[in-house]
Amino acid sequence: MTGYESKRAAARDKLVDDRRAYYEKFDDLYAVYLNGVYDGKKAAARNKINGTKPMKIEVIKDYALPCMNAEHALKEAHQCMLSNHYDDAIYECTVALTYIANMIEAIKHMKEQDK
Repeated sequence: MTGYESKRAAARDKLVDDRRAYYEKFDDLYAVYLNGVYDGKKAAARNKINGTKPMKIEVIKDYALPCMNAEHALKEAHQCMLSNHYDDAIYECTVALTYIANMIEAIKHMKEQDK
């Protein structure tokens, strides 16, 4: 393994670790969010009994972060192609497609919210 390949492998491992840490934080935030939704639904039911207006609960889906991540992955794919690292370029393209799929879901969700 050349020096470039070992640096590339180390960077890929760090990226995987960073993504894993991000999703672990996301899971914690999602658990807190679900707990808040549950508390909000309990409060809404309690307020309905008392005759007050129930609280509105919205789900927020971000499209900007997946867009920026896809852009970064495509930039990495371009750099891999310039270095003739075709397998790494294919990998970065699949990463970009994953982020684009997340972005499409967020845009569809936003479209439904605007109706």
